[in-house]
Amino acid sequence: MELTSENKIHYTLRIASAMCFIGHGAFGIITKQIWSNYFAVFGIGHNLSFQMMPLLGTIDILMGIAILIYPIRALFIWLIIWGIITALLRPLSGEPVAEFFERAGNFGAPLALLLFYGGAGLSLKGFTKIITPKSKFDLKAKKSAIICLRCVVFLLILGHGWLNLIEKKSLLNLYAALGFVNAGNIAITFGIFEVIASVIVLISPF
Repeated sequence: MELTSENKIHYTLRIASAMCFIGHGAFGIITKQIWSNYFAVFGIGHNLSFQMMPLLGTIDILMGIAILIYPIRALFIWLIIWGIITALLRPLSGEPVAEFFERAGNFGAPLALLLFYGGAGLSLKGFTKIITPKSKFDLKAKKSAIICLRCVVFLLILGHGWLNLIEKKSLLNLYAALGFVNAGNIAITFGIFEVIASVIVLISPF
């Protein structure tokens, strides 16, 4: 059976939301040294943070699987909150604000999906309601979701371009590994292009 465009939007955003949870959880399980900086924002020490990472990672993965199997609104609402919190921890721990912008997709995808269905709902019934594909979306809700996605893409590309312009070390290492002789110049060039592209997406996407 052929999927409608509305159903394709539903599954794209739903799978994207699940992959965000699962991918983030995988990093928690393998533990990342830099994550200890984010735990430190809450006063959690290095050793305890490494003990907590796999636990939080497992919870994230289970949440992602739940979105694929039993997608209730509460899961998407939590992903929006959790995505914003974890993204904010980067600048709060001393990293550039661009790191937060670049992770707009983490909370943008679930937010757009909820907007497609007319918001998150305030009642308990609304939170526990399963989000199922619809054959047709409300035009007002669809417009809100599209604006949301444009803003998300704008922030994501702007953030990545910003990190290029300030020559983030991991990006320079990536360009060097790809064989570019002057990684710094490549980063600046890509950064300028991405910042311009982000503005175009926001103002006049084509």
